[in-house]
Amino acid sequence: MSIPASCENKVNPTGLDNRALIIVSAILSPRWERLPAAIRPLTIIKAACFLLAMVSTWAFAGETVTVGWEPWEPYQYLNEKKELVGLDVEVLTALAKQAGIEIVFKEFPWKRILFYVENGELDMTSGASKAPEREVYAYYSEPYRMESAVMFVRKGTSANYALNELKDILSGSFQLGVEREYHYGENYAELMKNEAFAKHVQVVNRAELNYNKLLRNRIDGFLVDPFVGAAYLKRNKLADRIETHPMPIYSDAIHFLVSKKTSHPSLVERLNASIRKMKADGSLAAIIKKWL
Repeated sequence: MSIPASCENKVNPTGLDNRALIIVSAILSPRWERLPAAIRPLTIIKAACFLLAMVSTWAFAGETVTVGWEPWEPYQYLNEKKELVGLDVEVLTALAKQAGIEIVFKEFPWKRILFYVENGELDMTSGASKAPEREVYAYYSEPYRMESAVMFVRKGTSANYALNELKDILSGSFQLGVEREYHYGENYAELMKNEAFAKHVQVVNRAELNYNKLLRNRIDGFLVDPFVGAAYLKRNKLADRIETHPMPIYSDAIHFLVSKKTSHPSLVERLNASIRKMKADGSLAAIIKKWL
């Protein structure tokens, strides 16, 4: 098999292994010199396109991908042995194995995780809802689970708040707690554009602060993932002091969020292929059932 003269006796300029040159030489054919001059450019284009596809496939094979996480039981948290466990951790570990990538988890607050994904200090994170501002700096994987939000209030006070939807808090003095940079659905996002509604909302940097604020009567209720909330109440023995208000908040699909600064779309494609495979063979559903 011959290699075109332009490639002979040169160090591989791509920085890849010799698989690249082998593929190029295979596509260009051993009869390269016999090809009419008019056909050679088209042949080179075909070779280049194929090679780019292969580069995308190899780009993250064996690469290390940094993943931001924050304590959010049962999705990701440290157990009694100080091991990082949880639904999202187990799903991502399985996906990474199938996709042929290595992952390193790094703990930060959620707001900083999003900032680091935006500027490229982190490659990706999990547990992300779709939001227009995030699509500017990150790719979304296909959804791998659903997430919802409910409102926690002090035990025995649900009947005191005749709320059917979030905008109803405008009619009284209700103070609502939320965590900074969390997505609580499009309805909430639209309401927050209303200055009058925003005056009823108190923002904290860490979700656990809302439990203390609620029990100290500094807020009347706060929004939380029902599974995260249930895990926190159980762990801190607060189930007899806090209850769920019946007002619906939202339910949404959840994705992995991949930095455009550091990652090629091929990483998302590999994750998506693994997500589809795990959905098809039932392993994704089994992990979700195990934790929820």
